[in-house]
Amino acid sequence: MDFATAESAFVRCKDYQGIQFVKSILDINNDTIRRAEIEAYFKNYKEVDQIYLETDRTALAIDLHRLLGDWFRVFELLKGNVLQVKEMEEAWNGVADYYFDRQQWSEAVKYYQKAHNDERAAECYYILEDYAGLENLLNVLPENH
Repeated sequence: MDFATAESAFVRCKDYQGIQFVKSILDINNDTIRRAEIEAYFKNYKEVDQIYLETDRTALAIDLHRLLGDWFRVFELLKGNVLQVKEMEEAWNGVADYYFDRQQWSEAVKYYQKAHNDERAAECYYILEDYAGLENLLNVLPENH
C-alpha cells in the first residue's frame, strides 16, 4: 500500500478528510485492521465485516454494524454470546425501532418486550388497539413504574 501517493493525491484534491484518514491509517500497526479501515473508507462494509470475522474481531464487527444501524446483523453476531445481555437488549431495541418506523407494530412490540422497553411496547399496543396486551403489560410492571 502506497500511502505517500495516497496522501499526495488527497493534498492535490484539497481533501482534508482524506489526508487525515491517511494519517490515521499510518497509526494502525496491524495490516489486516488497516485493510479493513481502508475498505470501510470506501464503504465496502461486507468486506470489512468479513475481515473482522476472519481475524476473530467480532467486537469490531458488532461496532461496525451498530454504527451502520444494521441491528439485524448486530443481533445475529451477538446470538452466540449470552453474556452480553445489555448489548442484546440494545440490538432488540434497534430491531424493534426498525419495525416501528415501518409501522409494523405487532413485530415491533415483540422485540420491545424482549428488550424490556415497556414504554415503547405500551405505545405499540395502544396503536394496535390491543387493550388486552396493554393490560397484561400493566399487570407485569412494578408498582411505581
